[in-house]
Amino acid sequence: MYVLDTNVFIYQAGGDEAVVSFFEEHAHGVFYLPSIVVAEFLSYPLITDSSIDSFKRLVSQMITVSLDFAIAEQAATLRRTHRTKLADSIIAATALVIRAPLLTRNTRDFKRITELKIVDV
Repeated sequence: MYVLDTNVFIYQAGGDEAVVSFFEEHAHGVFYLPSIVVAEFLSYPLITDSSIDSFKRLVSQMITVSLDFAIAEQAATLRRTHRTKLADSIIAATALVIRAPLLTRNTRDFKRITELKIVDV
């Protein structure tokens, strides 16, 4: 069970071997998708129509997590105490509320949040 960061999808769309292999190895795993990740990925400036189609197929099998009060409150606390960007705060808060590790390629953005379990793919 993992919560996914936006950059995982960016690397997957680029054919990054480590990310593609991770998804293949965990094809039957449980993945949580913060709704902010959808907005971030689909607004990525270099995205292609093919990447959008691939993303939609991949995430159709994931559990989308909308921003609710508990996640928003946790995100606000993380942003205030760790000075993280709002989107990163929401993604980290989603992982903390769900109690699942965060799968990311950019551990630097989350390293100050010591209570967060991070999996670097």
